Amino acid sequence: MDKSASAAKIVRMLNQNDDSLTPQIIHDVCEFFDEEKANGLSNADLQFLYYVASKVGIPQYYDMLPHFNKDVPQIPNVNQLVFGYVVQNSSYYVDNDSYLHRYQINVLDHYHHRELNRYFLSASTSFGKTYLVYEIIRKMKYKNIVLMFPTIALMTENLAKIYSNDEYEWIREKYKIHTLSDSKPEGEWNIFLYTPERYLTFIDNNKNISLDFIFVDEIYKLDNGFIIDEESKEDQRDIAYRIALYFALQDAHTDALLAGPYVEIHQTEEGRDKSSLFRFFSKYGIKPLNYNSIELVNKIEQSVYIIKDAKKMFLREVSEILKKNQNAIVYSKSRSDAENKVKQLIKENFSFLNINNTPDEFKEFIEHIKANYPKDHDGRQWIEITALEQGIAIHHGLVPKYIQKEIIDFFNRGIIKILIATTTITEGVNTTAKNVLITSSMKGTKDLKKFDAQNIEGRAGRFMSHYSGNVIILDSNFKKIIESDSEKLEHLYFRKDVEHTSIDFPYTENKYLSDKEKDIYISTRQKQNRLGIPDDIMNMLKALSLDEKLTVYENVANLSDEDKREIKNLILNFNQKKFLDKKLLEIIIKTIAPIAVNSKIDSFIKGRKEDHCYLTGIILSYMKGGLPGMIKYKIDEQKKNINTAIRESTEFVYHILKYQVTKYFGAFNLMYKYYLSKTTNTPFEKVVGIDSVLMKFEYNSYTHNGRIVSDFGVPQKIIDYYEVAEDSKKKQLQKGFDNFERKVFNDVQKIVE
Repeated sequence: MDKSASAAKIVRMLNQNDDSLTPQIIHDVCEFFDEEKANGLSNADLQFLYYVASKVGIPQYYDMLPHFNKDVPQIPNVNQLVFGYVVQNSSYYVDNDSYLHRYQINVLDHYHHRELNRYFLSASTSFGKTYLVYEIIRKMKYKNIVLMFPTIALMTENLAKIYSNDEYEWIREKYKIHTLSDSKPEGEWNIFLYTPERYLTFIDNNKNISLDFIFVDEIYKLDNGFIIDEESKEDQRDIAYRIALYFALQDAHTDALLAGPYVEIHQTEEGRDKSSLFRFFSKYGIKPLNYNSIELVNKIEQSVYIIKDAKKMFLREVSEILKKNQNAIVYSKSRSDAENKVKQLIKENFSFLNINNTPDEFKEFIEHIKANYPKDHDGRQWIEITALEQGIAIHHGLVPKYIQKEIIDFFNRGIIKILIATTTITEGVNTTAKNVLITSSMKGTKDLKKFDAQNIEGRAGRFMSHYSGNVIILDSNFKKIIESDSEKLEHLYFRKDVEHTSIDFPYTENKYLSDKEKDIYISTRQKQNRLGIPDDIMNMLKALSLDEKLTVYENVANLSDEDKREIKNLILNFNQKKFLDKKLLEIIIKTIAPIAVNSKIDSFIKGRKEDHCYLTGIILSYMKGGLPGMIKYKIDEQKKNINTAIRESTEFVYHILKYQVTKYFGAFNLMYKYYLSKTTNTPFEKVVGIDSVLMKFEYNSYTHNGRIVSDFGVPQKIIDYYEVAEDSKKKQLQKGFDNFERKVFNDVQKIVE
């Protein structure tokens, strides 16, 4: 279709005022801008493009033109039509420099003062959901706010935006910003950025906190059945999401926005009657907003199934991307598959850069990784380093967090050209990828769900960088998944047709529990009464069931007098010297072992070496040197190759230690402190427990600033800097920073200060 015909088609559609046509109109407008962006544009052309962008409700499309054509003015010469839309677009401004698009404004307009405002927003990846949240806060002038994110990485990404982006200066000036779970509100204006687990700890410590607004991102994680894990593992993140949401919505005056991508909301009367999600909506006054079809970046699908050889297809498509000097995310079904893809590219002599011509900071980054993740005894180099030297990177959940963050930054700047990733790339990671190359329709050994597939496709093209993104599909089954029916998001607390865990009992209405479940819950409460444990103690550590906490209490009470004396002395010794004795770990592990039988730490508890279990040995290696210390231990002591050592260490720290070990050791700490409080008639808050040990597990730090920078994702040496108090030691550590560490240190200092 020629330019005139395309323009006429768009005008006809814009003038029909049919909302059902909006997705197609946006698609056609993106195509039109893509075709015209680099052409010689007359003033009449510019006026028409301004009109089209404004009429479709996304004036930002016109703003993007100077990225591709330096001769395009900020506003074309004004005629009557353009002037009308300049006036209309002025209503989209939220301050002098930034403004929303029409569909964000539509959501913002749902929020009204002196009303209960609770909404469930499902929208495409390009919609700008998180950006919108801050404008809701600005409009409504909320005072105490919780922003809940699924991971620490996403939490700190938002923290970094607040501190580094001029658009958020008003937040920095007005609000005290908190990320640590032991924070207390300071003054009237507070924003708490948390994961669900941290939010639950926060409300344990602040039982009377009154919140004005809560935002929950990636809300689909409340339903574990909605998520496919790459491998079978104990996750229970869905439990933390559900419980956090339960408590967040108890105050009838708290406004809320629950958000996620591509969650289909079926609003038929039948759906309202039968859907557990709509029962949840009804109970808490939540209204659904469906913007899934509003894709601000056009997706151009290209299916490539001609060549049967998958490897040959993959190499050919990467070669085509290289010829265009574009970048790409390559979706890979697993971590091992991602590493194999890198090996294929290197074997075929694919190189996307001359390392000598890259910026010094990129070379310094690679040198830093080489120094901190050295070759193993057989001379093998970490596959990530080998990839980076060729302009390729691997992104999955077991790459250390600060390295992941730098990889994304270098990719967005065009230094890294190919990012080979698992589904971790879909969890709130923003990239400038023009292309997404899909090599598989699976996640691990399971087929992707439609939700996952849409999320992967959604990474092609970025709003304000591209009008269109290319989706290159190498697996025919992926297209079938995209075209299949959407999965239904469920809420376990509002279903009677499923088995509930004992953790869910206190938060699920009786009518949704089976008779057997009710009997178990009543029996547990009776046992609590017999043991004389008050509700305020049992209500802490909400991600553990009541019966698990009671089991630990009984195990603590039944410890020998010698063990009890040993615990007290060893805790005192740890608090003074920060030296964790294996005897203390062994006693604690003995008390929690019965409740950890179905967890990933069970095998670490059962496996033994001389006078201690494997879990004790691994924890001690972490306490001595953090993640690098664990990796070194696995290479030097266990003779693991570098890639296995890094995978196993990061798996333990990120998926087991910070969540599972901290949770179970937290149960010991709670019940040990309560037992001593009860038997010695000492106030609970005065009893000394293993709180400092738990802090080290979760944050790899004991100090306030150390915990903040650890969350942010930094090399171990920078955490060590914040752990020492003496200026002389700080200066000595700072002198030992390499150039990369020095840059990171200067960045995080701004946040700490």
